[in-house]
Amino acid sequence: MDFQQIKQIIKERAAQLNLDQYEVYYSKGEDLSAETLAKELSGVSYSASEGVSFRCILNGKVGGAFTELLNPEEIASLVDRAAQNATFIESDDPVFLFEGSPCYPERTAKVDSALPGTTEVRNRVKKLAGDMFDYADKSLPKGQTLENASQCYGFAFSSRSSLYNSHGLELEKENALAGVMSAAMVKEGEDIRESYKGALWNEADKIAKLGQEAICEAQSKLHPGTIPSGKYPIVISGEMMATLLQVYFSIFSSETVQRGLSLLGGKEGQKIASELVTIVDDPLYPGNPLQATFDGEGVATFRKSIVEKGVLKTLLYNLSTAHKAGCKTTGNGSRSGYSGKIGITPYTVIMEKGTQSFDSLLAQAQNGIYLTSLQGLHAGADPVTGDFSLQSSGYRIENGKVGGPIHEFTVAGNFYSLLQSVGALSDRVYFEPRSITTFSAPDVYLPELSVAGKEEDQ
Repeated sequence: MDFQQIKQIIKERAAQLNLDQYEVYYSKGEDLSAETLAKELSGVSYSASEGVSFRCILNGKVGGAFTELLNPEEIASLVDRAAQNATFIESDDPVFLFEGSPCYPERTAKVDSALPGTTEVRNRVKKLAGDMFDYADKSLPKGQTLENASQCYGFAFSSRSSLYNSHGLELEKENALAGVMSAAMVKEGEDIRESYKGALWNEADKIAKLGQEAICEAQSKLHPGTIPSGKYPIVISGEMMATLLQVYFSIFSSETVQRGLSLLGGKEGQKIASELVTIVDDPLYPGNPLQATFDGEGVATFRKSIVEKGVLKTLLYNLSTAHKAGCKTTGNGSRSGYSGKIGITPYTVIMEKGTQSFDSLLAQAQNGIYLTSLQGLHAGADPVTGDFSLQSSGYRIENGKVGGPIHEFTVAGNFYSLLQSVGALSDRVYFEPRSITTFSAPDVYLPELSVAGKEEDQ
């Protein structure tokens, strides 16, 4: 049963029940993956989902229901259940069915309709694993080995969603993405180090080098030293800065602010970061194949500055939180699927790059730390207060150059303070889309950050 058939059944049943305010949301998706262990295929998975949800407003109350069983009887029953549920709702929060935006943007990236199938993904990851182990056999020096726990992984997913409401608004969107990853574990003596490298499905040149690059990076981490406790100048890699941005991004959500779980309440229009910091949310970012022209409520999306030159320009809003705040939605209403509630989600979040080279950042850090890995982000990072204490690894910076690897140290600080203390940004940006929301950032120079380490091994 396609969406047009579903919509027609719902319209007819809604008319019979005298429902004149309602919304239908339909989504369908496929997800497949394959992975290896050593050179052999260790797992293949495939899943598909399809379902529809219905919301209606009855006597000022909203009722909803959803189903995965798509036949005429169940679809009609969906309307009945939603109407009945509306009679039990006790919340006085206002509900909204959006009438539509004046116009909607066009995608800047085409949807890849030729996604690989299970066989293609399986064959590619197996070849990727074989190439990685062949490279290790030929290139690793005596005493170093590529562990059999090394893996390659491939994935492909697609999604399609449709929205229709009683105002006559009707919208449809689809997205698709596929990629691969190599995870190399290199051992020398008792020391084992690992590294991950990924690429999109159509990046053939990049994929050809994935295993080699993962091995070389893992080699560079072997036999790390330690570093004494103290305060150090830090260069945070773009990948780790994007990770921190993702962990703490809920502070920019109006929903989080209205629940009292962010320190940014009442600070729109105020300076919250270094003037070097600009953070945007761009649903149509040209480099991202996953784009959105409308949000989960049918509102047209648009590029917005969340932080501009250090000033908090806006939080992210959906229709409900915008109504509570007395402002307009930012088009960030979201659904996690046909069964999901309306929430708030960004699209492509970018901390914009600076003007300095990576080498310039290292030169400013002189004898500091280049931070390339953070662990324990869920336990060691508090999105409410902004505090963090994270197990870390990376490299010494010696006389402005990347030196030897170091580990067994902890970086501690506060995300709000970190944004305020940004001293320089590199002119390169880490960007790797993996899901509907992507976080991107340049390398960041911090003049000082607290480090808990230990004395050098003697």
